[in-house]
Amino acid sequence: TAPAEAAVAAAEAAGAEEAEKIEEELAPKVEVKFVVLPEGFLHYANFGVTEHIEALYDHISQRLLVERMSLRITTHGRLLLDTDVLNEVLDTSFTPVSVNVESGVIPRHLMLLHKYEQVTRVSEVQIPYGEGIPPKIIQVVVVRGFHHKQFVGGFRHKKTGTVYHHGVAQTDGRGPKPTEGTGSGGPGSPAGGGSSLKKLKPGQCCSRVTQTAGVSRSQQTKREGWTQMARPGLDLDCSRDRWYTPKTYFSADALHALRVAKSVVIQAYVRGWFARRLARRTREEDEQQKSERRKADYQLQLAFEEKKRKELERRTHPRTPADFAILYNELEAWRMQETAKIKESTLSEEERALARKELLRKETRLLQTIDRLQIQATAENKARATQSTLEAMAAHKVWKHSIPDLKPTVVETPFTVRARELMDLYNGLQVSGLSVDERLDILLHVKWTVKEFECPLTREIVELVDREADLLNRGRRPASLSGLRQRMSNLFLQFCETPEFNPEAIHHQRVALEFTSRPLVKLEPKR
Repeated sequence: TAPAEAAVAAAEAAGAEEAEKIEEELAPKVEVKFVVLPEGFLHYANFGVTEHIEALYDHISQRLLVERMSLRITTHGRLLLDTDVLNEVLDTSFTPVSVNVESGVIPRHLMLLHKYEQVTRVSEVQIPYGEGIPPKIIQVVVVRGFHHKQFVGGFRHKKTGTVYHHGVAQTDGRGPKPTEGTGSGGPGSPAGGGSSLKKLKPGQCCSRVTQTAGVSRSQQTKREGWTQMARPGLDLDCSRDRWYTPKTYFSADALHALRVAKSVVIQAYVRGWFARRLARRTREEDEQQKSERRKADYQLQLAFEEKKRKELERRTHPRTPADFAILYNELEAWRMQETAKIKESTLSEEERALARKELLRKETRLLQTIDRLQIQATAENKARATQSTLEAMAAHKVWKHSIPDLKPTVVETPFTVRARELMDLYNGLQVSGLSVDERLDILLHVKWTVKEFECPLTREIVELVDREADLLNRGRRPASLSGLRQRMSNLFLQFCETPEFNPEAIHHQRVALEFTSRPLVKLEPKR
């Protein structure tokens, strides 16, 4: 009844499980080759072609003791999912099927493996230390040893990666030796006691007989051939026959002599190549040296011409005290030379006096010319220094970064903007050739700029501005206003260089403000 029914159900379940096991064993299998990256070691396992990829993940996780969630199995750059079927995502027609295994966390016991090592499994070994001390568990990696075949020729299949060997791999020399009286000399050998395998002597290996052992497949050539000899009663057509005469036997000594002769020829060509290469390198170095010398000569010529131009510029347009010192020294040398000529001449005293008088006149004229150039250079240097100071006041603030690769930061402050506005007004006052309306516009801007402050300096500038505007409205010529304009420019320059009116000027003061007397810039309270 109930126990009997339970027994029957248990028997049926056991039979179903046994049937499933038998079905799994009979199902076609495929060998999968796991390549673990980046170490590159290998692991082989067999799976059913209809199994899911989840089985591959579980197998590699259990065999290598790696966390299941950190594994990624890919093939040709594609990630395989748990729900994929093996024969649907992989080509199972060629074995083994190669897949790549990547792990986000590489266990320590797998870090010491090398490329192409074949890992069978990873086992955990427990080491006891005695009572009261917890045992230590270590992981032992079981690696299959390498078996290197002797390579005597072969090829590798580009698609499947299968290696096909010749010679050695075709014959298994470890098989049983044939004995007299047996009926078979191995697979593929003819039956009966007259097998050719039975007549092999010890040490006779790698012959054609042993290399084709186990081959039972017969072959039929595409074209048949036969031989027929002449005999009485049978005439053969010999019109198309060919006679072959053997040539002189080529011995090993002749081959060695030929190799030596060809080696000498190769050496001659190689030495010639070396010599040509050395000659080309020498020519290139010589040409490079000549080019460098030409470039150096050209640079010297440019430097000489530049120096000559500067010396001529210093004498025609002197700017510095050193330039004027050169002119004075050359003038003195010329005067002494001319005086010596007059003394050494055979002229009379009256003629010598006239010559000295003429020399004095020329020297005076040259001194006047030098003084005029000095006055002009002083004015130009002063204008250049004034413009340089104003530009320095109006320049941007540049902040360098602590990191060299970053560009410096350019900052505009209210003080630099104020200094730039004053510089533009000062440059506008210096411009000549403007129309009356343009000049009046500049004067108006200057007037309203200085009227922001109340002091003797600003009142004088406003007075000069009003006077020039009145004269311009009356139609006076610009030449008659040069003195007025010069005084106005000087006073406005003093306004620009005063820190109370231009805060940026405080950084360009030669003398501290407490040590200077400035009665014109003393500010007064506005009324």
